[in-house]
Amino acid sequence: LLGQIEELRDSLHGDARQLGGTLRIAAPFGYGRSRLAPALVPFTRQHPQLKLQLDLRETPFPDRHDADAVVHIGTVRDSSWVAREL
Repeated sequence: LLGQIEELRDSLHGDARQLGGTLRIAAPFGYGRSRLAPALVPFTRQHPQLKLQLDLRETPFPDRHDADAVVHIGTVRDSSWVAREL
């Protein structure tokens, strides 16, 4: 517990322009591999404190409820999800 408190304190004193933590992204395999992964390389270099988990599968939607963001191509059928056009 004390270690977590110290990590929190250190993270609050860090560079405000740097992102940290874990970002979980789910995407279709083909699109994620050919388009998303290459676009994320410069982003991860810019934010070395950010741990990126890229989950690529043929059907990432709607079974990826543990992801922070889901890239989905097509109609969103689950009304509990919020869609944002990229």
